[in-house]
Formats: sequence, C-alpha cells, structure tokens
Amino acid sequence: MPGVLTTYRCDNCWRQSLAELREAALSDARVGLSFCDLLSRRGYGRDAETIRSAPTELQQTYLLRLIDAIEAGELILEP
Repeated sequence: MPGVLTTYRCDNCWRQSLAELREAALSDARVGLSFCDLLSRRGYGRDAETIRSAPTELQQTYLLRLIDAIEAGELILEP
C-alpha cells in the first residue's frame, strides 16, 4: 500500500515533493487514507475521520485542498 511519508525538506525541493504527493493522490485513493493516518498522528484525528468517512472523490478533493494549504503556508504540520 502506498504511504505518505513526511521528511524535512530544504527550500529547494519541498514544492517538488508536494507535486509528487498531488500526483500520487490523483492516481491512488489509498494515498488519501495514508495521509489521514499522518493527520491523526499530528493531532488532526477529527479531520482525518471526516476525510475517511467521505466518498472517495470527496476524499481526494479534501486531500488536494490540504496540499494546497501546505504549499500556501496556511497549514503547517509540525514534526
């Protein structure tokens, strides 16, 4: 099963990493479930459950919005 792995990235490569995550999210619905696991570990359990309980296409929409928020600096997942 594909997984979402967080790593510390330099300013030169983190956007490429998000682009790769977007691509994976669009190609495999299981990536969204893995991202929910990551959210739960970071204290966003309620949000993760909302995403998990949504229809598959809505899960993808939520995930893409979260990726957009990370890229815009509106959401920061602390290590």
